[in-house]
Amino acid sequence: RLPSADEWEVAASVVPDKPRQAFPFGSTFTEGDSNLDTGAAKVAGKHHLDQGNWGCFDMGGNAHEWVSTLGPDGLPVLKGGSFKTREKFARPTRNSQVARDDYRTETTGFRCAADVPQTE
Repeated sequence: RLPSADEWEVAASVVPDKPRQAFPFGSTFTEGDSNLDTGAAKVAGKHHLDQGNWGCFDMGGNAHEWVSTLGPDGLPVLKGGSFKTREKFARPTRNSQVARDDYRTETTGFRCAADVPQTE
């Protein structure tokens, strides 16, 4: 399944017992921390700093990602930044809405999520 926007943000920017970070790798952006505004997609995991606290790679850049959450107008939401996104638009808390639900570009992808079985 696709993660919700909230699940995606937790994976991208939450460190337990600390304020939410601006990026998966901290509060500030330095060129090279993630694949933002480089003009080309990279192999997943190439930017080792671009990893959320939960072990998810490329949460700060490489491709915009579909989430299951719909925006206020009922259209799908994309999270994260891509290799064509500037740093100021790639914050984990920012929602990018698309004009239609069959939107496709080279900068858009998805990430799968799974529910963790409850243990007793």
